[in-house]
Amino acid sequence: MVFYSCTHQWRTVFFDGVPDPETYTVFSADSTNLNGIVLKSNQPKNSIHKPFEEKKCNECHDKNSMGKLKMEMPNLCYKCHENVEQNYSNSHGPFSSGNCTQCHSAHKSKNEYLLIKQGNDLCLNCHENKFDYEENIHNVLSSEDCTQCHNPHGSNSKNLIKTNTCFNCHEDFRNEMNYIHGPVGAGNCNLCHDNHNSNKTKLLVKEGNDLCLNCHSRQDFQSTDNLDHKDSSKSCKDCHSSHASLNKYLLIKSLN
Repeated sequence: MVFYSCTHQWRTVFFDGVPDPETYTVFSADSTNLNGIVLKSNQPKNSIHKPFEEKKCNECHDKNSMGKLKMEMPNLCYKCHENVEQNYSNSHGPFSSGNCTQCHSAHKSKNEYLLIKQGNDLCLNCHENKFDYEENIHNVLSSEDCTQCHNPHGSNSKNLIKTNTCFNCHEDFRNEMNYIHGPVGAGNCNLCHDNHNSNKTKLLVKEGNDLCLNCHSRQDFQSTDNLDHKDSSKSCKDCHSSHASLNKYLLIKSLN
């Protein structure tokens, strides 16, 4: 048995009825099969772009210009798909530059959403896998794919983090507290925690007061009359909660 191996994709631009190699198996001349073609019954269902499936090639291609695209991407894609780039303050590079086919096949794919590769293999097609040799990594990396936490198109958070994605695994305590630390309330957990790996405890980006001083000014609290604030050996966490509190100023204990 031999497999049909001609360049099916470009031949369908010029001819109708070209057998699909993903749907048919072609047997050699000495086969006892008289028809020469049998349907594959065990093939997975492909993800097919609707215009391609309906043979409406001219919706995307100019038949008078040897199949050249009618317009450049992403404007061509936006004829059917919604342009959601304006919804995000941060966009994924291929998405913002209109290179949709860097991740999606224009015609068909064995993967969902016409993706050219499946799961993390798609992301690692461009991004370096630097987590295999790290010891202190986010445990979700070993059990989920990148899109569990990252939006592949865009986000209003740094590093394309999905809104409130941390609370898919971690307890959401915000409704139980009176005062919420700004990054927590905004869902920007990655301002304090690294999303993937860190050599600090709890995946923190910095340790001790250096983490707090990444956003807060030392002068603001040194100018107060509180003696603890003037003691450089004190840790902010001795008095303040990192995430939320029932007390003003995120204090662990009430001032009353």
